[in-house]
Amino acid sequence: MPSCSVSRTIPAWLLATTTACAGASAPVDQRPDVLILLVDTLRADRVGAWGWPRDSSERLDRRVAQGVRFARAWAPSSWTRPSVGTLLTGRLPPHLGITDEASHGLPAELPTLAETLAAQGYVTCGATANPNLNARFGFDRGFQRYSDSTVVFPWMQEDKRQPSTHTEHLPTGPAVYQAALDCAEAHPNDPVFLFVDVMEVHEYARGPEGILTRPDLRGHYGAPFGEYDDAVRTAADQADAFLQRLSATSGWNNGVVVFLSDHGEGLGSHPSVPGSGGHGLVLYRSNLHVPLAFWGTAVAGLQDVPDDVGLVDVPSTVLELTQTPALAAMDGQSLVPQMRGAPAEKRTMGAWTRFQGVDLDAVWFDDWLCVTDSTGGLLELQPRMGDQDGSQTDQKNAHPAVLSQCTDTWQTLAQAHPWRTASMPSEPLSPPERRQLEQIGYLDGKSEP
Repeated sequence: MPSCSVSRTIPAWLLATTTACAGASAPVDQRPDVLILLVDTLRADRVGAWGWPRDSSERLDRRVAQGVRFARAWAPSSWTRPSVGTLLTGRLPPHLGITDEASHGLPAELPTLAETLAAQGYVTCGATANPNLNARFGFDRGFQRYSDSTVVFPWMQEDKRQPSTHTEHLPTGPAVYQAALDCAEAHPNDPVFLFVDVMEVHEYARGPEGILTRPDLRGHYGAPFGEYDDAVRTAADQADAFLQRLSATSGWNNGVVVFLSDHGEGLGSHPSVPGSGGHGLVLYRSNLHVPLAFWGTAVAGLQDVPDDVGLVDVPSTVLELTQTPALAAMDGQSLVPQMRGAPAEKRTMGAWTRFQGVDLDAVWFDDWLCVTDSTGGLLELQPRMGDQDGSQTDQKNAHPAVLSQCTDTWQTLAQAHPWRTASMPSEPLSPPERRQLEQIGYLDGKSEP
C-alpha cells in the first residue's frame, strides 16, 4: 500500500481569495465529483480509442467512447515531474523550474488545482505509485490525504550476492485505487476531488518479477513491444474495475472523470537516436502525444475535439466544470468551449525537457516540429505527424523557409515563459528515497525501462 500523510494547510491567501468569490460559486451539493486518472507512460497511439489495432485497451476504449476524446493532446515535457507539475498547476515547465530529479519540486508559491478545489469545499485526496510525485517534492499540496509511493524493488539491491533487504514493492494499481476509494467512501455527502497515478505501463519491461502475472494478459508476447501492450491491458482492466467500484460508492456522482497520461514512451520509433527507447531524453511525438478524455455527467452531450490541446489546459477545464473561480496566473485555457463546438484559436505550443544532461525545447505549428537547444538554436526540423528519427528524418536543409518561423515561435514562447529558479526540498534525498527513484530509471543516468 502507498504510505499516507496529511498534507499541508491550505494557504491563507487562497482562502481569502475564494471567500471573496464564494457568492459566485455553486452550492456544494450541486458540484460534480472529479477524478483525474493518470496512467503513467501511456502513448496515445497505443490506445484503441486513438487508433491502435491490438485489443489491449477495450474496457477503457468503451468509456472514452461515452465521453469527449481529444485527438491531439500534448504533454509539456517528456518526464513525469514537470509534466504532472503542469497538470496540477496550469503552469508550463519553465515556471516550475524543475531540472533536477533529486532535488527540484513544485514551487511553493504556485497554487495547485487541489488547493483551489479544497478552498472551495472539496475533499481532496491523491495517491501515486510514482515516487517522482511524492510529498517531498510538493505534490501533496492541497490534498487533505495523500498516499506516497514506497517503491524499492528487491531484485535491484546494491549487492545481488546478498539476500535482499528490500521488502517494499511498487504500489500496484489496485493499491493506489483503494486509497482513492477509501477517500470517496468516507465522504458521501461532500464533493470529492481524486488524483491517482498508476505505474503498470511504466514498468512494462522492468525486472524479473514482472507485474504481469495473469496468463490471459500475456497474449501479445512475441509481437514487437507486445509486453507494452500487455501492460496497457493490465492498466485498462484495473482502471475499469476501479471505476465500477467508484461508481457504486455511496454519494459518488460520476461528475467528471479525466483520463490521461503524463508522457509517452519511445519504444522502437526512433532507431537512429541513442537513448530514445524510453522517455525524458527526446521531444518527439512518441513522448509527447498522450491520451486525454473526459467523461461523466458534467460533460454529457459534449463533442470530441480534433484540435491541439495540452495537459496545461486540464486545470482550467476542471475549474470551469466544477463552477470554481479560475486563477488568473494559468498558462492553459478551459477546453469547455471547444467541447461545446466553438472553433479553436490558433495557439503556440511547446515542450521542454531538462533531464539527465539533456536540455531540449520543442515548438510546433502546421506540419512541423522544431527541436531546439535551450537557447533556441535549431537542432532538428521534423515532420510533425510523420516519422521522427533524428538526422534520418531531419528536414532543415530541405525546407529553409520554415527555419525562421521555428526561431520566431521559440522566441515567442521563451519571452512569455522564462525559466525560474528551482524550488528545492529542505532536506536532501535519504538513501531509501534515492533508491526509490533509481529503481524506476531515475538518478542513475538511464531513462530506458
